[in-house]
Amino acid sequence: MLSKVIHSFLTRNDCILLWRPHPLLLSSIRSMRTNYEKPYLNLIKTASSLDNVIIDHENDVYTAMRESDALISDYSSIMIQYSITGKPILCLTGTSQMRESKCNLFDYWSNYFLNDGVSVDIFCDMVLQGKDPKNRNVSSQ
Repeated sequence: MLSKVIHSFLTRNDCILLWRPHPLLLSSIRSMRTNYEKPYLNLIKTASSLDNVIIDHENDVYTAMRESDALISDYSSIMIQYSITGKPILCLTGTSQMRESKCNLFDYWSNYFLNDGVSVDIFCDMVLQGKDPKNRNVSSQ
């Protein structure tokens, strides 16, 4: 999934991906999924070579949250915090139809979902156009 997101930015020059890898991801790969280490390092190399990708290893997530226009993520603590910004979120896992059978601490189901057919490109285009039809705080789009 991460590879698909990074590769979506190979052909885009109209937006920037600010990628914040989980600080324990590489060590987890090395200890539990050693066969993923080389592909992950290649992904980092690819992302680092792109002019429109920034890999952010800062401890403070709040700068990235403030400066970004949107979030692309799986279900995470950052997603929960980011939802307070009112900015659009593309969820890499789940589907909005799961609302009927699952319970969450925040309105996870009103986000955009890859599994609902909202691709990274569609989501980026929407954000660039300033459109966010699911934002209940916006009077008109």
